[in-house]
Amino acid sequence: MSLNMKKPRLVRQIESTRQPFRLSKLTIARLASTIGCISLVLGLMGLLISGDVTSFVVTCAVIAAVGIGAWTLLAPDDLRALLTGRQAAFGTNSVFLSILMVGIVTVLYTISTSSGLTVDLTSGGLYSLKRDIKPIIDGLNRPLLITAFYTSNLLEQQSGDLPILRMFEDASPNKIKVRYVDPNEEPFTARDFSLTADFGIYVSFTDPTGQPDLKLTEKMAGDYANERWIAEAILRLQSRGQFTVAFTTGSSELTTSQPSLDDASNLRTLLTNYGISILDLDLSRDTIPTGLTALLILAPQRDFTQPMVDKISAYLAAGGKVLLIAEPAFNSGIQFMVPAESPMRTYLWDTWGLRPTNYIVFDPESNSESQYYVRAAKYSDDPMLNKDADGKTKIQPVFYITQALQAQARDGIDSYVLFATSDKAFAVPAPAAAANPTNPPRTAADLTGSLPLMIKAENAKSGAKIVFIGDVDWLRNSQITAFDGDILWSGVFDYLTAFVSKVTVNPVSVQLPLNVTTGDLQVVAFVTLLVMPGIVLLMGVLVWINRAHHG
Repeated sequence: MSLNMKKPRLVRQIESTRQPFRLSKLTIARLASTIGCISLVLGLMGLLISGDVTSFVVTCAVIAAVGIGAWTLLAPDDLRALLTGRQAAFGTNSVFLSILMVGIVTVLYTISTSSGLTVDLTSGGLYSLKRDIKPIIDGLNRPLLITAFYTSNLLEQQSGDLPILRMFEDASPNKIKVRYVDPNEEPFTARDFSLTADFGIYVSFTDPTGQPDLKLTEKMAGDYANERWIAEAILRLQSRGQFTVAFTTGSSELTTSQPSLDDASNLRTLLTNYGISILDLDLSRDTIPTGLTALLILAPQRDFTQPMVDKISAYLAAGGKVLLIAEPAFNSGIQFMVPAESPMRTYLWDTWGLRPTNYIVFDPESNSESQYYVRAAKYSDDPMLNKDADGKTKIQPVFYITQALQAQARDGIDSYVLFATSDKAFAVPAPAAAANPTNPPRTAADLTGSLPLMIKAENAKSGAKIVFIGDVDWLRNSQITAFDGDILWSGVFDYLTAFVSKVTVNPVSVQLPLNVTTGDLQVVAFVTLLVMPGIVLLMGVLVWINRAHHG
C-alpha cells in the first residue's frame, strides 16, 4: 500500500521561491579583499621574521595587491558599506577585525622576541651587587679568586649561577676573578680544596703568582651561588687574624684541646675554622695580651688567686669581654668562687654586682628528664636569645646541675637576667643537693621562686662586658647541639665579640622586575593570537546568525 501525502503549503511556497546559487560581482570582490588582506598580513610577518624580501614575501605582496585591487575595482563602495552599513550590523566585520588583530599582535610579538633590542637592565641596580655588599668588595685590600666547582651533571645550575658570580667579577675586575672547575676533570684541584661533592664555591686570597692561597680560603655556605653567602665568605676571609680569644687553663677548666664527648673541643674547631686565633692562658703565669677580643673562663674547679683576679680586673677595666661560667660545688673538688673570701667572688660582687650562690636549682615545672636538668622558663627580649631571624621565637636551653645566680645594682653597671626558672623552682645548698639529688632536703634557707640562670652585665663607659652562667655542661660536645645550645653559644660569642655581626650580611628586600619564562611567553602568545581573536570571531558569527535569522 502506498501513501500519497501532500506537502504542507508553507514548504511548497519555500521551494517555489528558491533561486539557483550564483557568484555575484560583490561576492567576488569580497573574496578578493579577504584573500588580499590575509596575503598582506602573511607578507608582513614573513618580512619581519626573515628580515629579507624572500620569494614568499613577494608572492604574498602580489596576491595582496591583486586581491585588494580587484575589491576596489569591482566594489568601490564596499569599504564604506563594510564600516557603516549592513555588514557591520550583521557582525561580518568580526572576520576582518580578527584577521587584523592577529596580524598586528603577531607583528609586535615578533618584533619584541627577535629584534635584539638593547636595554640597560643594570640602570636600577637590580642586576648589580646590592648596596650592602658593594662596600665589602670596595674594602678588599688584595686580589681575590672565586673558584666554582661544577660537574657536568650540574651544567644547568652553573648556567643559573653564572650571573651571580659575574656580578662579583664585574664589581671589581682588578681585584676579583672567577674560575670554573669540573672536579671530575681536575680531581687534584678538587682535592686541594678538600671538595668531595659535585658542587662547591670557595673564595681565596691569591699568592704572588695569582694562584689561590689555600691557607686563606673560605667555603661558601649553601648548595648554589648566592650573593649574600658569597659576601659572607669574603667577610670571614677578611676577618682572619682580626679576632683573638683565649681560654683560661691551669685551674681544671673544661678542656677544649682534647677531642672527646665530655669536653668542648668542638668550640675550638669551630673558632679555628672561622679564622679566629685561639690562645690558652694560664693566668697563674701568663698575662692577658693587649687587644684580646674575649676571655673565656669555662668552669674552673680551683679558685683563682688574687694576682690572677688582678689580671682579669685590669683586662675588664680596659674594656675587655669575659664569658664566665661557674658551676656549683656538687663535689668537694669544685672550689671556684665557693669560699666566701674567694678573690674572684669578692671582685665580681664588689665591682659588677654579680655572684654565684652555690645553690643547685630544681625546677619541677620546667625541666628535661629530671628536676635538676633545668630548662629555661623565662627569658628576656634580647637578640642573643633569638632562635630565628625575626626574633619571634626564643631559644630554651637546658642547664644541667646549674646554680642560681644573683645580681645587684652597681654604679656604671647595667645587668640583665637573660634566663630564669619558673616560679615553682627552688634551690638547695650544693652539698645537700648532691647528697640526695632525687629528693633534696628542703629547709627555710632554700631559695625559691623564679631564679636567675644566666646574666649579662655591661659597663657603658669602658665597653666591658660579662656573660655569667651557672652551668658548663651545655657546652660539651655531647650536648651543645641539643636544646639550642649551639644557638646560645653563637649568641653569646657574638655579644662579646661582634664576630657574627661583622661576617653576616643581612638580607635586603628589593622589589625585583617581572621575570617571564619562555613557557609563559608561549602561553601569552597562544591566548593573544588564538583565544582572544577566536572569541571575537565567535561573537561575530553569533551576531551574524542572530541577525540573519531575524533579519
